[in-house]
Amino acid sequence: MRLLNASEIRALLGTREAIRVMRQAYTDYDATTVDCPPRTIISTAAPEGYFGVMPVMVGAERKFVVKIAGLVVADQGCQMEAVVAVMDANTAQLLALLDGESLTTLRTSATAALVSDLLADPHATSLALLGTGRQAAALLLAHCLIRPISRVKVYARNPEKLHAFVTTHRQLLGPEVEICAVDSVSQAVQGAQIICTATSADRPLIRLHDIVAGCHIAAIGNHAPDFCELDDCVLNSAVLVTDDRVAASKEAPAILAQATEIQSLLQNPALLLELQELRQHGTPKVTAYLSVGSAFQDATMATALLHAARQQATGVDWLAGN
Repeated sequence: MRLLNASEIRALLGTREAIRVMRQAYTDYDATTVDCPPRTIISTAAPEGYFGVMPVMVGAERKFVVKIAGLVVADQGCQMEAVVAVMDANTAQLLALLDGESLTTLRTSATAALVSDLLADPHATSLALLGTGRQAAALLLAHCLIRPISRVKVYARNPEKLHAFVTTHRQLLGPEVEICAVDSVSQAVQGAQIICTATSADRPLIRLHDIVAGCHIAAIGNHAPDFCELDDCVLNSAVLVTDDRVAASKEAPAILAQATEIQSLLQNPALLLELQELRQHGTPKVTAYLSVGSAFQDATMATALLHAARQQATGVDWLAGN
């Protein structure tokens, strides 16, 4: 059994390769070979917490993959811990245990960037970012790989974290990307061609009158059956995409039950062609990807990481003791 920690996962698979892996997985997606039951979630109070199990059987790979995750919301922010286990479905042998937080960050940002690559203006240069956590950072870097981003506006409720984030990423992105902190959500999203959200907000943040026609929104933050990071006007007017309609119908606003799933964008490109024609005729539609998370994504990324670890002899072989 191979053990992979967070630093090993980050070194094994770069974001560009992770985007390619997710694109191929959704292009090849076959519902008859994927058994992905609804996740089980237990919530707690004082402090607010969510603990869940996300299993999936991927028949083509003959892998059973399960993520056990916990998220606690405290005054100092959200704390997440998770582990992903991979088993051989033919023998029930436990093949690997992977750090779940870093795997989740990688697969979530890669999938969001994949959808943005399909839906956002091909020439988009401006991006708004709501949030300053690890997932927000991963979203920013992933989107800079799929579009020629030259201007980024960032908003977060904590001014100290906001300015530290901007300072750090100004150095990471270099002089070709202008990144600045702003004082409100509306200032951040005004004029942005791509909007990325990764927040723990308990009410809608993005309102239709603040955004430009044809922008694309990648929303991966907090959601519940009665709210998400987008207000009802945005939800009702945008072309919606999600990663799991079944989960979305239970855990997010009901309208997501009618959203297009990622594999449909790649396997049946009629919607992409329609959106492209609208953009060419000067009447672009707002598009929005709302992620509720998917065990299929966990399995895809875990399989790719395990393959890379074997090739590069990375990680600890626990049974062999080295």
